[in-house]
Amino acid sequence: MAGSMRRSAFARTMGVHKSQVTRWVQAGMPVLADGNVDPEMAAEWVHRNVDPTLRIHHARAQAQRRASATAPGKPPRSLGTEHLTEEWEVVGVMLLQALAYRIPAATAAMAVACGASLPTAFALSKAMAIGVMQEVAELLEQSDFDPPPSCDTWDDASMWDADRMNAINWPKLAGDAGVEVDLEGWAAFTREKLGEPA
Repeated sequence: MAGSMRRSAFARTMGVHKSQVTRWVQAGMPVLADGNVDPEMAAEWVHRNVDPTLRIHHARAQAQRRASATAPGKPPRSLGTEHLTEEWEVVGVMLLQALAYRIPAATAAMAVACGASLPTAFALSKAMAIGVMQEVAELLEQSDFDPPPSCDTWDDASMWDADRMNAINWPKLAGDAGVEVDLEGWAAFTREKLGEPA
């Protein structure tokens, strides 16, 4: 990679949706004056600042989308809701899903604002990501929403897409707290305190 690259092309090289690149830019990834990215600088920023476990989730989510696409080049309308027949059911599931995607980032920001250490904020964001998804799945089960046909429960549904999670601006939070970004160290702290996965 060298020179200048459009964000959509950079997204393809990173194996993510172009909206993820937009979220990275909002989180502090460097861009050139023309709005494009220097792929080497951008890849370096992603390597330093994006949670390594999130990169794994990106790859898994991308593979799931490709495997479950209903037509070549066209993804399903929303993973995990294709079997729902009533519009209100689809809207309900998608609203719960959207809320679940926002809570981890809000949790991290609130934790730092309240004086929590960055490792603690990181661990809380990871715990909330998992916990809220499980709570949403349980709510759907209790509300008698049938899980997708290929799943026993909503926990197994492919609706959980890491690409849609609100990006957490760890460099900004670290700057607010006056510490260096150390995602690998924070992930190790999370594993130590909460167990796998981090």
